[in-house]
Amino acid sequence: MSSNENFQNVASGNATVGLQIGKNTGTVASGPSPVDLLKAVLDQSPIGDEERARADREILAARNAIMAGDNAEATLALTRLARWTEGIAGYGSLIGAVIAVVQGFGS
Repeated sequence: MSSNENFQNVASGNATVGLQIGKNTGTVASGPSPVDLLKAVLDQSPIGDEERARADREILAARNAIMAGDNAEATLALTRLARWTEGIAGYGSLIGAVIAVVQGFGS
């Protein structure tokens, strides 16, 4: 790129245009994590209070393991969650998708 090249960002309405140049190192996250999205779905589910408390414990365990960089432990917590929610339509595949994302964090 030569120094005489011109760049122009155009926006209309209430849009914001910006340019950020730099290097990101470490973990960069934006928005809720897949585990947080899973918790939001389970919070809206028709499960009872005891089951919800159990789900919250496993989700917290998964979240803490991810923050500690222990994707294997996060996967175990989510697998436990998947086992006892397998009778609730759609949750098994949703949790399976979150497990796949968590396992990809270390890649």
